[in-house]
Amino acid sequence: MVPGWALVGWMTVAQAPVDATAPVETVPVVQPVAPVVAVPVGLPVAPPMSVAPVQVGPPDIEALDGQFGAYYLEPRGKGLRVGGALAVAFGAIQLFTALVCLGTAAGLHDSGEVDSARSLGLIGAGLGASGLLHTAGGVPMLVVGKMRQRRYHAWMLGLPRPGASRGFSVRPGAAGAGPLGLSLTLRF
Repeated sequence: MVPGWALVGWMTVAQAPVDATAPVETVPVVQPVAPVVAVPVGLPVAPPMSVAPVQVGPPDIEALDGQFGAYYLEPRGKGLRVGGALAVAFGAIQLFTALVCLGTAAGLHDSGEVDSARSLGLIGAGLGASGLLHTAGGVPMLVVGKMRQRRYHAWMLGLPRPGASRGFSVRPGAAGAGPLGLSLTLRF
């Protein structure tokens, strides 16, 4: 690293020796009339605007549920979905346990312990039958619960939002429909 004073020495231009007794020529200095001000040049920036955020993507179901959920009077299917999931899970555990019992019973039968194999085989058969019944009962509960949830979400997403549609709209079968089954809605 080179010290700073050495750089200054290298950057100076070589000059001829100056005679100290020679007359010095002076140049008049001209002052500018107006001061010069440097103005930064940049892109114009618009003032911040208060615009409501535009939602991109699917609507927030939880927010809609909190806002409009009390107006939906039919069951939403949550209990059926939870109960069905528990029944299917319990049935799957029973089916796995029945498989283990039946496999162990087959091993015991091959080793010559017929009485133990018979009792373990009956236990496995009972667990298998119970597991099948639980699974067979839980799957329809899941399906019906999911259908009710989809119907509820469709109802929430189909609600008219303030300012969502303005003007005329003709809907077949709407509440308060006329003699032809049509209703006319005028929104401002």
